[in-house]
Parts: sequence; structure tokens; C-alpha cells
Amino acid sequence: MFNYFKNKQVKKLREEWINPTSWKRDFSSISSLFELTCSDLEHGIVDGKTWNDLDMNSIFWKVDTTLTSVGQQYLYRKMRLLEKPKSSLEDDYRAADLLREDRNLREELQLFPKKNERRRCKFCYANAIWHVPYNKIVENSHNFVVCIIVSYDILCIVIWRHFCILILPVVIANFSISRYF
Repeated sequence: MFNYFKNKQVKKLREEWINPTSWKRDFSSISSLFELTCSDLEHGIVDGKTWNDLDMNSIFWKVDTTLTSVGQQYLYRKMRLLEKPKSSLEDDYRAADLLREDRNLREELQLFPKKNERRRCKFCYANAIWHVPYNKIVENSHNFVVCIIVSYDILCIVIWRHFCILILPVVIANFSISRYF
């Protein structure tokens, strides 16, 4: 059963490789890698005002032929960085040639995010490839967990007309996460 779905996904990826399709782009998600890795840089990046004045989102839309959200995030990050070391560009060209020539590697990389939970995968890529500090990852994950718990509490109030005591576990989790990380 698993091989059937995997083969179906691989067939779709091969068709999209030959005939790229365009889809709606969520720039808040696409820009998340840039924000995680480059938000503390003051120089060497295209700032938000300049990016918007030049309407770079529409240019990104035209040059984006990636098939994964991670590829979109990487392309967006590269477009926002002004200074590109020569060795970095040579590495990019070698990687592009490798992916163009090695179909099995390309398909495995395209299927990797689909095998994992998407949110965890984004952080995995960010930490492994772009060396995002662990505290930023924990902070973002922690905020996500707190939002889910608070949403659950609100839902319980609306449905059952009483407050479920989840605030205490949230406080304990907050304390333990902030203390050890």
C-alpha cells in the first residue's frame, strides 16, 4: 500500500519536473527561513521596504520553478541576500547540476518533507542546513504548542460552558522549557 502511494507521488514529481505547474504561494511561509536565519543581520540583505518597492514578490513568482516549500524558502533567502561569496555560488551551481542529473537523489529530496511532519521538517532543515540557533527553534515550537492549548481551552469554554484546567500544565511546561533550554 505504501509503495503504491510513493509510486504515485514519484510519478507526479516526474510529470511536474517536465511540465512545471504553478500554485498559490504563501509568502509568510516562504519567508520563514529568511526570518529565522537572517533576521539579525543589518547589512547585506534587501530590506523589506526595498523588497516591496521593487515588487520582488512578483519577480520571485516568475523565477520560482521549485517543487517543494523548502526549495521556495531557499530561493527566497538567496534573493534577499546581497552578498554572495563566489564559493557559495559555485556550490549552488554544482548542487543544481547534481539534482538535474541524478533523478533518484532529486526524488528522494522531494519526497523527504512529505514523509515527515511538515512543521518539524522545516525546523530540521533550518537547523541542519542553515544552522539556525536551537533557541529560536524551541521558541517557535513553544509558541505553537501554547497557541494550540489556548485554542483548546477556548473551544472547551464554548462547547461545555466551563474552563478546562490546562493553564497549570502550560505554566509548568513553560517553566521547564525556559529553564533547560
